[in-house]
Amino acid sequence: MLSERDAQQYILFGGDGEGMVLATLLMLSFYFGKQTQLYSGGLRWGFLGIGAAAFADMFVTWVRSTNDR
Repeated sequence: MLSERDAQQYILFGGDGEGMVLATLLMLSFYFGKQTQLYSGGLRWGFLGIGAAAFADMFVTWVRSTNDR
C-alpha cells in the first residue's frame, strides 16, 4: 500500500525522530498541574532528566551528520 520511499521515511522517523518526540514529551511532563500525583512526587524530575539525556543523545547524532557528507 505504501511506496518504497514512503515506507523508508516512516522507518527513519520511527527511529530518532519519534525518539526525539517522546523525549520532548517526557521533558514537558515536568509542567503537569500542581494537583497531580506526578507533581507532588519526585518522578517529574526523573522524567526531565531522562528526557533531556535522550533528546541530547539523538540530537547530537543529527547535528554531526550535517557536517559528514
